Amino acid sequence: MPAIFTRRTATRALTTLSLAMPWRVWPKAPEAAHGLPASASARLNALQANPDLAGDRVYRADVHSQEAPDAPPLFVYARHVKSVGSDRVASHLTYLPSGELIIEERVTSSVGHVFQRLDVANRQTGLAGSVELDADQRQLHFERTDSAQHKSERVTAPVVAGPNLHGHILQHWGTLNKGERLPVRMVVLSRMETLGFDIHKIASNGRTSTIQITPNHFLLRLVVSPLRVVFDNSTGRVVRYEGRVPPMRAAGQKLVDLDAAVDYHWDTDRYR
Repeated sequence: MPAIFTRRTATRALTTLSLAMPWRVWPKAPEAAHGLPASASARLNALQANPDLAGDRVYRADVHSQEAPDAPPLFVYARHVKSVGSDRVASHLTYLPSGELIIEERVTSSVGHVFQRLDVANRQTGLAGSVELDADQRQLHFERTDSAQHKSERVTAPVVAGPNLHGHILQHWGTLNKGERLPVRMVVLSRMETLGFDIHKIASNGRTSTIQITPNHFLLRLVVSPLRVVFDNSTGRVVRYEGRVPPMRAAGQKLVDLDAAVDYHWDTDRYR
């Protein structure tokens, strides 16, 4: 039976056509041109001097290009976590190999890794801002402080961003073990929207399990390969990640999205 092509579906199709191009293309080294807000720059400077402001370090990870996984890492990132009341604040800090801190992505979540707020300061692209979920978990509020843009979006699936994604997976481990799929909305602050993904388990050898995170729109699947996360079954620790990452790679005079292979070096015996 043919699908009914309504005005609403037409609008969605036209909007999603933009996904057939890279998520982001920026001028190379654009901080001065984009004007990273002073508060975001000050936050990165403070964390550069004292990373423990973001809490205890959970792991360090080496970020390689998938095209050259045996080459020296292009970036290094660290996960730091602290508790604020009953909430968890997890920061992912991305560094150049020289040790310069260029990105913080910070997610505040409630019990069960439930998304509440994302804050971003990105010295590589000049991107800065926040995304906050309202109390009934149905409305997201975007703010880009680098460009004074505001937007709201209604969501009907759980919201995730980098620092709470793996925790969300572990929180629903039993469901994934049954072969079920978990729909999520992935926050993309640079686009001021969320994108739909489905999470499901694709392999297990007893010691580790591989989870795949697949775009749920066919146009997005044309340009974004599935993300894959390998977990240690006994500890919940991430062993390896393959997929899109926040830092970008140089391509001539531009920065383009990086599909990476990430290896982890743990400071704790379990995921947190």
